[in-house]
Amino acid sequence: MKVICKKPMPGVEVFEQKIFSDTRGHVGHIVRSDSPSFPKFAECYYSCVNYGQVKGWKKHTEITLNICVVSGSIKFVVCDFDTKHKIIRNQYEVILSKDNHNRIVINPFLWMAFQGVGKSENVLVNCINQFHSTSEAHRLPLESVPYEW
Repeated sequence: MKVICKKPMPGVEVFEQKIFSDTRGHVGHIVRSDSPSFPKFAECYYSCVNYGQVKGWKKHTEITLNICVVSGSIKFVVCDFDTKHKIIRNQYEVILSKDNHNRIVINPFLWMAFQGVGKSENVLVNCINQFHSTSEAHRLPLESVPYEW
C-alpha cells in the first residue's frame, strides 16, 4: 500500500488503495485489518451526497474515520477550526473518486465537511473504530466555518 501524503496536516493521513479491473468490472480495496492507521473495526456505513450539495461540519471526539469514495467524486475539507475565535488554524482539501481511489483517515477533534462534485451518484464508505454515537459527535451549521464552497 503506497502512502500518498503521510501527513497532509496533523491528524489526517491519505493512503492509496488498490483497484483490480478486468472486462467484467472492478474490485477496489477500502481497508484491511492490518492497514496503517486502522487499529480497530466497529462498524462500516455508506453516505450519498448529491451534486453540489454539502454535508458538514462535523467533529468526532472519539471516532477515527476511514473513508473511501466508491462512486462519483467527493471533495473533502478537513480543518482545525477554532470555534471561539472563528479561525481555521490548518486545513486540508482532497477530491476522492474511482480515479483517485485513496483512503483518507481523519482523527478525532478535526472538523470535516464534504461536497458532491460528481454529476452522477456520489457515494462514500466510512469504516470507523467504534460504534457511532451522537453524544461524541459535534455539528456546526455550514456557514459557521469561514470556508467558501
